[in-house]
Amino acid sequence: MDGYKQLVETECVHFFSKNKNSFETQHSLATRLGRTEEHITATLEHLVNTSFLEIRITGTQKLFYLKKDGNYVPNNEISRDEMEFQTIIHELDSLTKREKEIAFNVINGLDNQTIAENLSISFHTVKNHITSIYEKLGVKDRIQFTKKIYDKRR
Repeated sequence: MDGYKQLVETECVHFFSKNKNSFETQHSLATRLGRTEEHITATLEHLVNTSFLEIRITGTQKLFYLKKDGNYVPNNEISRDEMEFQTIIHELDSLTKREKEIAFNVINGLDNQTIAENLSISFHTVKNHITSIYEKLGVKDRIQFTKKIYDKRR
């Protein structure tokens, strides 16, 4: 599972965990999270398969909601460390969604060119986002950024 899909999954889990009585369609959740329906649909299906969410079909709409006593079981491909980093980065309120995507890729050791290719954006856009991330977090380079994220785990 790539960093973007992991981030979308984390956002969905956080949304339903905070909004326990929410019933959402794929479209409404995509709109709320600012994501494509394609990514939301795949993520919602995974969260239903892991018994975190349930589906109620009303007419032609599928409504997704938090399963009573549903426990989130992350995708087997995601390590515990990666989930912790996703959660830490997701909770950095000062960062935009795109900056969070880039931050997650940085923490996973990807270089700017690879991040640009993975996210279908230019190398310079990645560089600008990273500069913005560093400014918002008060760090000067990847080493300080990584240390700051690791320190938040404790």
